[in-house]
Amino acid sequence: MAGYMEEMTEKVKMRNEDTFGGSFPVRVYKVSTGWCQETHSHEYMQIWYVVSGSCTHIVEGAEYPLRAKNIFVIPPFVEHGLKDERDNFTIICCEFPAELITGDNLFDPAGRGLLRYTCIESFAAVLSRTRPCHTPGELSRVMLEQLLDEMLAEYDRRAEYYEIILKADVLKLLTLLARPRSHKFFSREGYIIVALAWVLLSAVGALPFWFSREIPSYADAFFETVSGFTTTGASILTDVEAMSHGLLFWRSFTHWVGGMGVLVFITMLSGSTDRSMNILKAEMPGPVKGKLTPRTRDTARVLYLLYFLITAVLVGMLLLGGMPLFDSLVHAFGTVGTGGFGIRADSIASYSPYIQGVITVFMILCGINFNLYYLLLLRQWRAALRSDELWTYLGLAVVATGVITLDLRGVYGGLGACLRQAAFQVSSVLTTTGYATADFDLWPGLSRAILFALLFIGGCAGSTAGGLKVSRAMILLRTIRREINRLVHPRRVTAVRCDGKALGSEVQRGVSIYFALYCLCILIAFLCLSGEPFSLETNLSAVVSCFNNVGPGLGAVGPAGSYAGYSVLSKLLLSAAMLMGRLEIYPMLVALSPSVWRKD
Repeated sequence: MAGYMEEMTEKVKMRNEDTFGGSFPVRVYKVSTGWCQETHSHEYMQIWYVVSGSCTHIVEGAEYPLRAKNIFVIPPFVEHGLKDERDNFTIICCEFPAELITGDNLFDPAGRGLLRYTCIESFAAVLSRTRPCHTPGELSRVMLEQLLDEMLAEYDRRAEYYEIILKADVLKLLTLLARPRSHKFFSREGYIIVALAWVLLSAVGALPFWFSREIPSYADAFFETVSGFTTTGASILTDVEAMSHGLLFWRSFTHWVGGMGVLVFITMLSGSTDRSMNILKAEMPGPVKGKLTPRTRDTARVLYLLYFLITAVLVGMLLLGGMPLFDSLVHAFGTVGTGGFGIRADSIASYSPYIQGVITVFMILCGINFNLYYLLLLRQWRAALRSDELWTYLGLAVVATGVITLDLRGVYGGLGACLRQAAFQVSSVLTTTGYATADFDLWPGLSRAILFALLFIGGCAGSTAGGLKVSRAMILLRTIRREINRLVHPRRVTAVRCDGKALGSEVQRGVSIYFALYCLCILIAFLCLSGEPFSLETNLSAVVSCFNNVGPGLGAVGPAGSYAGYSVLSKLLLSAAMLMGRLEIYPMLVALSPSVWRKD
């Protein structure tokens, strides 16, 4: 290519004919149907953009059909022409001498060497293409059309300093052509990448269980792995203590990896791009997505630093309570990731009250938005403590614990024992962790009803907890309150506020649509599961528990039961429910949409 450019430069020097006149080296015009060219060549560069219609361009004896949105680059001294056809077309042409990009003097008054030092190498790659015709990506196309329209208008006006403006526009044009295919990464692509990555990761992560034959059925292994990565904690194992330590470790480690997000970890290691941000948005839960720092990679690093720090502190506190190192690690993974895979048949019940208390506290802590911890590290106490979601979340935990404690009087003897059991189960269900110290399926009806309601709510947005999220529940309730006030006082202008700020209509609309999808998905999954030979209570709680990434439900899938009795199809359905709940529906729906895979 370098040789070609040198040869072209020599030809230009030999034929130093100023086709354009004066010092102005750029010409832009529009042609349409009826414009016909015999085969010819010229010393200047020519760029065509087909606005509409079609035609056939002949270049050195080869025919190139041109369609709408095609770009054609014609280097100097290349034989070319338009085939005489009756097709309708509209083409924008931009012409400029090759000297504009091959000149050696950057400070030439004519500006002939302006571009050599900016994009000559990139543009050489365009000229070296075997096919000079290409179609830009969506974003590049829009930018090209805007740029060429501006160049046409500027050329027609010929206002003061138009030469400088057009030379700058040529630079922009060449830069766009040097990257003809847009690699812009939008939310749609982010959703697809996240959905496919999680399915693939689960499929690969199931192999250790299947290859070891400790879980003979691949469908069961897949269910267990999806439950691990989505931090659900639902299990098909009937004898967890029979598993080897290696697979128990892997089983719990999936909680820790999936808790903060697999792709968030990859983002931490990779560069910070528009791709990273859209992947981060697709994978992180909550109605409002945002970065903690200006760079996405730094945001991921902050999140994982906090995540690792909390994990390390919890492991240390469990070790102080006399828990073995292996047990401390796997339970820390399950607690911080709000997963809930245990290594004993009774989950956490056989451990000391100290250990149960520590896990209770850390489950609550890991259900809080990690952004607030970052604000605390920055000593922005007021901003952190001003969070409405935080106080609503803590208020729910306190009220539910208090009511259940009173309801359990006489079940566990003293008030202290009732409080400990109530606090642990409330923390486990509200944060969608799934650990248990008691079979709450045997509790009184009021306590079970409260826990079932907490299944839906979940933890805070931006935490490792699943569920609808406290912030969405708050926004929904406040939206309902505003609508009721509008009916009572039609002329009153009220806004839905959160953290002292009025929420935009887009956020409110997004929450409402998500809630509608949330209810619809649960309903469809429940209807599909209704053919299983289990009670209504069992099937409904199984769907709700899996979709909200809680784990244990009621009835046969309670803390003392498992999901082993469901058929293969039902397990795959529940696996899909877990993935949809963890990724908050949209990535999976986008990935399953036929229009996404259809070529425009």
